[in-house]
Amino acid sequence: MAMRTPLKNVRRLGSAKDGTEHFWRQRLTSVALLLLLPFVIWIALKTGGADYETAVATLGNPIVSILLALFILAGVVHMRLGMQVIIEDYVHTEGTKIALLMLNTFFAAIIGLASMFSCALSYVQSLAPANRRTEIIATFGAAGFLGMIAGQTVHCEGMEKDRHRRLLALCSAGNLDLNREMVRRGMAVAYGRYTAEEREAANSNRGLWGGEFVRPRVWRQERGISN
Repeated sequence: MAMRTPLKNVRRLGSAKDGTEHFWRQRLTSVALLLLLPFVIWIALKTGGADYETAVATLGNPIVSILLALFILAGVVHMRLGMQVIIEDYVHTEGTKIALLMLNTFFAAIIGLASMFSCALSYVQSLAPANRRTEIIATFGAAGFLGMIAGQTVHCEGMEKDRHRRLLALCSAGNLDLNREMVRRGMAVAYGRYTAEEREAANSNRGLWGGEFVRPRVWRQERGISN
């Protein structure tokens, strides 16, 4: 003799009161994560160790931003569903179970919103006007320079004096040539040396080259100021 009521037969929800919807959402997000995982690994390899400007340019690409957003959404939903199953299976006190399920939902929402905000911020910065982009780059450039020398002794050795009798020096922190690195990151322009690094920075729109920039020498020439 069947114990199901007609309404229960129609709903087909079972004892979990959720039917197969939970099961299929878990499988769907799993497949989505598997399909997007190679792309995320590629992004991690491309931006890992890269300078700030390169990372922003990469993450600011619309296609990259959309795919990352999909990966975050699928990951957060999958995480929440998985934790829900664990809580429902192993926590038997009703009050504690409800509290943990609520915390699980809040935690997933916070992680998802924070990750989405990071993606959106990179995209917005890539669309910023050139002069505003230069301000942003300058701020992070100073932080990047401090990061290069953190915990290390900086050694500078005078080489020669320029036409204005200013001393030109080569500076290093450990094995890092700071002059070369500053030009490569677009934090300075080449002065007789490091032209290859300056060309690399300009081609990649790093630092100064990511906004409206006029060389100091050209700026002085345009205003009739002696170089």
